[in-house]
Amino acid sequence: MDLTQLRYFLTVVECSSFTLAAKQCNVTQPALSQQIAKLEREFGCSLFNRMGRHVTLTPLGQTLRERAMTILNCVEDTRRQMLDDGRFGVINFTVAPVIGQYLSARILQAAAQEFQECELNFSELPIVEIVRRIKSGEVDVGLVPDVICSDREIELEQVFEEELKLMINREHRLAAERQIDLSSLHGEKICLLNDTHHYNSGILDVFDSQRIKIGKTIQVDSFSMMSYLVSLNEGIGFLPSSSVPPAEPSKLVYRSLAGTPIQRRIALCWNRRRYMTQLLGNFIKAMRHFNLPELNPILPNYQPDGTDGRGVLKTPPART
Repeated sequence: MDLTQLRYFLTVVECSSFTLAAKQCNVTQPALSQQIAKLEREFGCSLFNRMGRHVTLTPLGQTLRERAMTILNCVEDTRRQMLDDGRFGVINFTVAPVIGQYLSARILQAAAQEFQECELNFSELPIVEIVRRIKSGEVDVGLVPDVICSDREIELEQVFEEELKLMINREHRLAAERQIDLSSLHGEKICLLNDTHHYNSGILDVFDSQRIKIGKTIQVDSFSMMSYLVSLNEGIGFLPSSSVPPAEPSKLVYRSLAGTPIQRRIALCWNRRRYMTQLLGNFIKAMRHFNLPELNPILPNYQPDGTDGRGVLKTPPART
């Protein structure tokens, strides 16, 4: 058994196919199959159930999967620790789509400027996939809603809090109001994100606590679809402050709720069981000090930095 065999094995598990795994590993299928066959001869058992081109794990294959992940993670952590100088290296950073394109773009721009000496790999992934990849070591740190997960491997740290703005059609009966009383929304049709985004609970909880009855609900996959439906006057929606465009579209207006606005919190997450490199630690420190207009970091020592509102990474504490 060697590391290459374990990597091939895990790739087959991920792809559920020898053909796809061979392509991903950039080897021929016979070469990959031979390495898996060597593993099976060494352990004296079948690791996969073959069903045509599709494969599934046997019970012993499942056992090897868990051990192989542990072994390869340990090897990777050792490599990272030996090469760790706090400046160079790779950071795999991902955000959930629900964070919003404006906020994601500002964070990526600022992070790229602050960490020019390292390789910063950025991606946008569904929340469930972010958690899976953080646990497997494919992602170092993610930015997600703070309610995503209670997994013991995942460290979750709240870093931002922002208001959710009411989004309504310019022809809506409440469009002339500068602030909207929640009771005025009784019976309104509401556009919500689908439940995979972990976005609706705070909104619905506020309506329930105030005993405001919602009319029909429409679930969509993105803020852009939500905005489009509201522009057609097919309901109202709630958009994070950081996603409100600088100039209001001709058919939409954005309003705060009177009294206590609806808030959402955003968190950083990473694998608490993996080795924390100096570089990743510096990245997380910098992210804690990120500032945007209309966002209020919940850190106790936060101080406004007087920037021009385009978003910056404030200088983190001295790097160690």
